[in-house]
Amino acid sequence: MKICVIGLGKLGYPMAEFLSSSGHSINCYDNNEKTVLKLMDGENYLQFEKGLENFRSNGNKLIFNLNVNDALKDSEICFITVPTPSNSSGSFSNKFIFEVLEDVAVHLKTRENSKEPYIININSTIMPGSTKDELIPYLEKKGFKNNVDFSFLYNPYFVALGDVIKGLENPDLILVGSENKYATKKIMG
Repeated sequence: MKICVIGLGKLGYPMAEFLSSSGHSINCYDNNEKTVLKLMDGENYLQFEKGLENFRSNGNKLIFNLNVNDALKDSEICFITVPTPSNSSGSFSNKFIFEVLEDVAVHLKTRENSKEPYIININSTIMPGSTKDELIPYLEKKGFKNNVDFSFLYNPYFVALGDVIKGLENPDLILVGSENKYATKKIMG
């Protein structure tokens, strides 16, 4: 299975390295080209993150991409870990998730003869109801069918910066929100 990780910040990059232990191919992208170039050069810009080096040296290298379409190409699942800043009302903004969904929509158009929906795994913090009320309709307005062309999972991880790896290895809680059995089974692998 080929996995795509979009968002290589303080949570997304450790998640990508953690996923590398699965043995699956991990394509990575971030819209901050400087970050991607540093990672391509082998630099660990999150040196404060305990345990990260163990995954960086596990033999399953991440594939860093400067183009989001290259990162999405041939992937079956996309982990989205982008910022969701608070609005003045106290709710979370999905602005950056929608930007990623624009790219995912382009990718969905290129998928041919796929028998299963493309899995979009939201790791970012979103408000209750966002998937049903905003994210699904967003892709449906582009002509895609929920649970046919795509399926959303909500899978936030509850970790502390500096201990992200520890939290991923030994989570206190695993939360997976989904309405699609195929997607749920795939993520719980």
